[in-house]
Amino acid sequence: MNFSYINSKIIDLYSPIPPIKSGTANYFLYALDEIITRNKEKKFNIVIDKRDYEKHIPCKIKDCNIIDFSQCTNGNHKILFIANNKWHNYCHRTLGRLIDSSNFSLVIHEPCCYMIVKELCIQCYYPYSPEVLSIINSIDLGNDSAHDYFFIKRKNIHYSCEYNTVGIHWNLNKAARIFVHSEFAATKISVDRNIPRTRFSLYKHPKTINSEGSKEAINKTINEVRFGVFGWIQKSKQTREIVKAFIDYLQKIPNKKSTTLYIVGEIADSVNYNPYDWVPNSLLKSKNIIIKGYVDDDEFDSIMSSMDAVISLRYPSCGETSGVVEKCISMGIKAIGNDYNAFAEEDFDYIVPTNSIDQHSALVNAFSCVYNDKLNYNTSKGSF
Repeated sequence: MNFSYINSKIIDLYSPIPPIKSGTANYFLYALDEIITRNKEKKFNIVIDKRDYEKHIPCKIKDCNIIDFSQCTNGNHKILFIANNKWHNYCHRTLGRLIDSSNFSLVIHEPCCYMIVKELCIQCYYPYSPEVLSIINSIDLGNDSAHDYFFIKRKNIHYSCEYNTVGIHWNLNKAARIFVHSEFAATKISVDRNIPRTRFSLYKHPKTINSEGSKEAINKTINEVRFGVFGWIQKSKQTREIVKAFIDYLQKIPNKKSTTLYIVGEIADSVNYNPYDWVPNSLLKSKNIIIKGYVDDDEFDSIMSSMDAVISLRYPSCGETSGVVEKCISMGIKAIGNDYNAFAEEDFDYIVPTNSIDQHSALVNAFSCVYNDKLNYNTSKGSF
């Protein structure tokens, strides 16, 4: 990201940072190296919401001061990193206060942020309110949408709208520049909010391979085929469907001991979507499926580097891209994914559809192809 268009000598960067367990926090640190390198004439502050951090936060990272967003009342140009998760609440709240300003830019991780904006409005986090949500609804859903106060309080909006509605504060067209990670995101926001496509800059994910090595090296073996699912474990990432397909794939291969599925990441909802509830104990005991949970960056990279293929699915999707996919591909590991929203722009080795019946059989076939390919059988790259 080049900020030569910004006159301010000091720029405030609004994004969560580690130890927040979010891919957007890790993304920011990798992006920060590139931002500093490309904008050597600028100085940067990192603006966070310190209430989100239990541990002590350093005063500086990479020579950038860290300050709390409640104390950031200066006139510096603000670059807000926008996403559809709670760690970016304060970024949305800051954007809401900039209604009369154009002294800001946006880095939009997900073009559809309706869920988090709706929650801010219902909880009345200043400057959001039910009345603000009514305005956003009328912009994104049309003047005929039922957006009265009673409707909002009941949260009675179809879930498909929540995943497909921009929802971001209505002053998007005032941003000096809008950075996005995919053509899909640029097109979605441009069409839905009537913003000229020329206002958008495409910024792909920065290099995110940890170059400092790992705490636990996991070596690839010739006679074992390893598959991995990485990142937050949640319904939209289809983890359960991946497990079901892996179980059926196990029935098709001659040696079940020769293959493993790693599930690496934080469980987002341990009550309603917990892999320990639907991964058979027999496969955990045999180590055909290994649930690692959350791991630090070094171990994350180490485990991923030992994979033969990584599966990354989205349905439904808020239009996000995936740092996991970018990292996997940069490591030369086979990638299995679906041709949906921003994921359609990824260079997957095996593409699976989103509908449940075809997706299941395609996943089983993709597992089998990777397995046979490693054991020197004939396979071909492509869609199913």
